[in-house]
Amino acid sequence: MKRMIVVDGTFLKAKFKGSLLGSSTQDGDFHLYPLAFEILDSENDDFWIWFLRGLKIVIPNGEDLVFVSDCSLSVAKTLSTIYPLTHHGICRVHLLKNIKSQFGKKCLISSIQVVVDAYTQFEFHDIFQAAALATTMKNSY
Repeated sequence: MKRMIVVDGTFLKAKFKGSLLGSSTQDGDFHLYPLAFEILDSENDDFWIWFLRGLKIVIPNGEDLVFVSDCSLSVAKTLSTIYPLTHHGICRVHLLKNIKSQFGKKCLISSIQVVVDAYTQFEFHDIFQAAALATTMKNSY
């Protein structure tokens, strides 16, 4: 198993209302594996605390563990208390959708799509500086 866990919640809209929280991971061959799920009345801080405490029984806290989620403040806050040693990243799909809905600028989206694929902080800074330089040169003509 890769030391990366994706967590997310979704609304149930059919016969049974409520929310579904879930977590999954990948192996080295990019096969997906569900780790845990929970069906509940609504997605909130208390349910994320309960869900992540249960997950922690199976997946221990560690500096080499990364969580990926949407931009939910509830998830970020809960991860910082239940899994304080781990890293937390935001899903690129959710990030780009939020930026597009907030700012709606296509040039901003294309610039961000390039930098969100960086795997290290140094790579991010290199890509970001190159994109900023290209934008500056483009705007000066």
